[in-house]
Amino acid sequence: MKFPKKERCHKRNEVSELFSSGHFLHTEHFKLVYTITETNTPELKMGISVPKKHVKLAVNRNKTKRRTSEALRLNKAHTIELCKLQSVSVLVFFIYKKRFPEAFSAIEESVISGLKKLEHKIKQVKIVKEPILENTDLTILNR
Repeated sequence: MKFPKKERCHKRNEVSELFSSGHFLHTEHFKLVYTITETNTPELKMGISVPKKHVKLAVNRNKTKRRTSEALRLNKAHTIELCKLQSVSVLVFFIYKKRFPEAFSAIEESVISGLKKLEHKIKQVKIVKEPILENTDLTILNR
């Protein structure tokens, strides 16, 4: 099943921004290119690439893309919640770097590992907002 359009990183300016100023993470099967920006509309947009250089047959490239997108669909919920909690917008592109297509379980493990690393980076960018003190006396705070 394809990602909903709002979760896909498909606009030319998004992709060019991602590859020009993005940061990199590596897992066993993927290289992740990501950018994290603070925003009022938190979102997680993803893209998948399986280069022809690595996987020659289109059948195998498509199979790998389907397996990757399914693994992302099953495991993205926690990352989306973290984006909402931190009020950040994340663009991430998964680039497959193995020579041969792998089984779904291996791809899923690598996707989970990549998402955990990404969540760690999201947590480093901004700490959760502290509640604002209301009706406080300034003399108490100045002691």
